[in-house]
Amino acid sequence: MISYNETIYGAFENCKVISDISKISRLKFGFNGRAPVLHRCFSFYAERRCSRMTAIVCVDEAWGMAFHGRRQSRDRAVCARILEDAAGRRLWMSRDTLRLFEAPYPEYLTAAEDFLAQAGPGELCFVEEPPLLPWLARLEGLVLYRWNRRYPADAWLDVRPGPPGWTLARREEFSGHSHERITKEVYTR
Repeated sequence: MISYNETIYGAFENCKVISDISKISRLKFGFNGRAPVLHRCFSFYAERRCSRMTAIVCVDEAWGMAFHGRRQSRDRAVCARILEDAAGRRLWMSRDTLRLFEAPYPEYLTAAEDFLAQAGPGELCFVEEPPLLPWLARLEGLVLYRWNRRYPADAWLDVRPGPPGWTLARREEFSGHSHERITKEVYTR
């Protein structure tokens, strides 16, 4: 027999859309008394847990992201473009990543260790260390900043955009501060 908590947890984890919650409460619990409580619970959880977000990632030519637990490279021009793209939308990142940006930080920058779990609908996440694959179901977009060279790496991006499922919406090249050429690719699902 499946317990109440297992049923709720399983439905939340799989981010399934349930159109008639009262049917589920009758089937699983034998009465309609819980339906309003469950509906509120699903609505709150679905908004946070199943919401779609956009990840921003910097990679080299070989999809490398980090070496010995440290970012491969950084560029002031990329940080400036990330802030421009956020344009007031919440931008999540780790506390280590926050140091890339100059203080005082805009109010929409938010640092947390579990930032991928906390990101809400339409929010951005600047990801410097894999894995990103466990969050694939929540990704609606992926912005890649490519350092057009190879660096030593021991951690690589585990989500490869491309068919099927991903569409390249935009590609642009620009000069960075420490890189002559940086390519920005925006993918959507």
